[in-house]
Amino acid sequence: MSHWAAFMTKVRETLRRGDVDRELDEEITYHIEHETERLIAGGIGPEAARRQARAQFGNARAVREQVREEYGFAGLEAVWRDLRHATRGLRRSPGFAATAIVTIGLGIGATTAVFSVLNGVVLRPLPYDDAGEIVRVSHTDNDGDRLGIPDGAYFFWRDNATTLDAVAAYLELSEPLHGAGEPLELGMIIATPSLFEVVRVAPLYGRLFTEEDAAPGAPDVVLLTYSFWQDRYGGDPGVIGRDAFPESDMEVIGVLPPDFDFVRPDPTISFGSPFDEPQIVMPLTMRQANARYGNFMYQGIARLAPGATPEAAATELMSFMPRAAETYTGSHTPQSLREGGHRPVVVPLKRAIVGSLEDTLWILLGAVGFVLLIAVANVANLFVARAGARGREIAVRRSLGAGWGALARASVSEGVVLSLAGGALGVGLAVVGTRALLGLAPADIPRVEQIGIDPVVLAFAAGVSVLAGLVFGLLPLVQFRGAADGGAALREESRGGTAGRDRQRMRRGLVAVQVAFALVLLVGAGLLLRTFANLRAIEPGFDPAGVLTMRVTLPESRTETAASEAVSRAREMVALVERIETIPGVEMAAFTADLPLDGGEYRDYVAVEGALPAVAEGERAALEEAPTALRVFSGPGYLTAIGARFVAGRDLERGDFADYPQYVVVNEAFAAERWPGESALGRRLVQWPNDPEQDVWYTVAGVVADNREASLMTPPEPTIYLPTVFRPDDGFGMWITDMTLVVRMSAGPAAADPASVFGAIEREIHAYHPEIPIRAVQTLGAVEARSFQQVSFAMVLILVAGGVALLLGAIGIYGVVSYLVTLRTRELGIRIALGASPRTLRRSIVREGAGIAALGIGVGVVAAFLVSRVLSSMLFGVATTDVVTYGGVCTVLFVAVILASLGPARRATGVDPVEAIRAE
Repeated sequence: MSHWAAFMTKVRETLRRGDVDRELDEEITYHIEHETERLIAGGIGPEAARRQARAQFGNARAVREQVREEYGFAGLEAVWRDLRHATRGLRRSPGFAATAIVTIGLGIGATTAVFSVLNGVVLRPLPYDDAGEIVRVSHTDNDGDRLGIPDGAYFFWRDNATTLDAVAAYLELSEPLHGAGEPLELGMIIATPSLFEVVRVAPLYGRLFTEEDAAPGAPDVVLLTYSFWQDRYGGDPGVIGRDAFPESDMEVIGVLPPDFDFVRPDPTISFGSPFDEPQIVMPLTMRQANARYGNFMYQGIARLAPGATPEAAATELMSFMPRAAETYTGSHTPQSLREGGHRPVVVPLKRAIVGSLEDTLWILLGAVGFVLLIAVANVANLFVARAGARGREIAVRRSLGAGWGALARASVSEGVVLSLAGGALGVGLAVVGTRALLGLAPADIPRVEQIGIDPVVLAFAAGVSVLAGLVFGLLPLVQFRGAADGGAALREESRGGTAGRDRQRMRRGLVAVQVAFALVLLVGAGLLLRTFANLRAIEPGFDPAGVLTMRVTLPESRTETAASEAVSRAREMVALVERIETIPGVEMAAFTADLPLDGGEYRDYVAVEGALPAVAEGERAALEEAPTALRVFSGPGYLTAIGARFVAGRDLERGDFADYPQYVVVNEAFAAERWPGESALGRRLVQWPNDPEQDVWYTVAGVVADNREASLMTPPEPTIYLPTVFRPDDGFGMWITDMTLVVRMSAGPAAADPASVFGAIEREIHAYHPEIPIRAVQTLGAVEARSFQQVSFAMVLILVAGGVALLLGAIGIYGVVSYLVTLRTRELGIRIALGASPRTLRRSIVREGAGIAALGIGVGVVAAFLVSRVLSSMLFGVATTDVVTYGGVCTVLFVAVILASLGPARRATGVDPVEAIRAE
């Protein structure tokens, strides 16, 4: 039998002690009666025989105790007795118990709430077998951009990598579903069949697709995700083998299981709108014979080989790059890849999904951990004070032979009972706190559905509660450690010497610790508050007030050629925004593919006339030899609609979109870089330079002031604003099918509340076409606010934690000073009777509190210098050693301590000398 099984057996036996005692009594009675009958049969009288039988058996009570000791009853009974005694003792001190439970409950509640988010987002495994072996594979370059993987890299890795068991490539896109009778957009994953080798999933119904399904010319097949199968088809297994949608010939070959949740890192939409969960999965067709190491458009996911690490895989893939580029020749050569700083990046999938939010959550857990420590210190101070009041009782118990183990067990039992009650309160607070956290958290927080109070979170709360109970249960006994025996303890307690001074030092030390922790939290909150203020002070380059945005996707055009379709879609979009502009309260409308500060960064190779990449005669230009620029696709009037400021020229106009637009807008940074000291108007540029005679040239129509496109923390960079219809060479036109409508309201109620006009806009859109899906409705101000939401999330929580810490620290100072004043009641009464000035006495008492604060602030400043470094990645425009923040926090804390000391000081100077001496 294992130790745990043996322990549980003892517990069960202890809990059924009544039954055991009855069985033991029956056994003892049987032995005594049996011996009595034997003696009577030998000629001894009944009474004499009974007495002799009992004498021979021995002390029945001692036998019972010996049996209990052998079965482990004694220790468990003592623990159970101590727990009951602790509960009764706390009932007799309801004020003490309530104060301690609420204090520790606040600390445990805050810690548990943050841990529940950390557990759901970071700690809980991904829903895949051996999820720790799955990695994201991608590339990066000298600009630090995250790039995908080329098809040539996929094939080379698949055929040669020894550190990867399986590798898959996929694309994400969305398209409107036609013929559904309502606006509906499908989120799709188009992946190589090896995706299911990587994630190791089996179908619920039907089959997965194979390499034959991904071959060129193979019939179109599709897999349905479980939720989409339930919502769209009512969970009908008969959908297998049928066409998936009206007006399509895609055959449904399988349904994925409900636990298949394709959690993707940094969802990157190739075409269409972002989506949370895909509805369908389709095979990705790639021809190995045509593969190139050039276009980094595919997303990559892989499973590590046994024993391989992400670092080892990245090293191997890096060594493959020259050979892969030579094998699959394309726009990149081994030399251009090396010069561009291109290199494979292999990151554990969970880390890729969670990103920088993991660091933020650990920081927040540490912050609320400080609050918990402050709460524990506060409750420990209460226990120290209570133990001081019970010092004579403890000394008497020691003198009567009670061991330190028994005293410790009793004190710990009281601490654990109290902390578990606080933990129960904390779990209740954590349920509410978790909801509040999610309300404050970034809107795109990953794995949000995994967040909640589950058994892991409850176990965490229970463990923290028990540890807290052990700390403030054992700490008070430290002050009695100097007395070797009960007599010494009783004498020391009687004369109130060293033990009293030890208690005072301990209480001062605990409060100093609280002040130090509070300072660390307030410094962190102050640094983030200054960061937030700095971000708010940044001019984004546009005016978000009164602007409403929403994503829409036009239905497929019925035009025959790609070129005419592109123009047709442009005209349709212009017609749609013209209808929206007829709505009362709307000043103007426009469209774009890329909102500012929306998380997307797309760069293209751009060359300007007179500075084309040098090429030999008869050769085409090498793309990688042209400088890059940030690229934004925009419709006519878009920059004007978002309130951007033009420094020269004009915006794109609707007349430009009557045919293929030949004009472009650039920002000041681009103009200064490409035409320094000269006017950019009328200059020409080319996107993706390839052949100077065949490339499409754009003329600069306007120069706009620099906008913050990537994020508020990222300085503006050279940017071009291209029309949404582009590259009309050789009869080919391309249209960004998914657009974001930008609607600026005129002055009045609509400008104050842009969302109030959405209903009218929605009706106008569906009157134009009933199947246009509308998604992501938000104000441009909300988009701007989201760009620093992670900083504001951390700032608010640490600020709240710092405020609670400041409050608990002030309460601790007040309690300690009040306690010290109580100890000096007789002294203060005598000094007042001898003519001491009340001001002098108040000053001495406040000075004592200030001394405790000075010690805590000194320790806290050193700790803050060390701890604040973890915030460096979240700060903007402020150093981790910012003197203003440290000075302000120290001042606030010191003033709080002085205010907390004034109350006891005033009370002390009102002592009646006669009453004080009589009470003493």
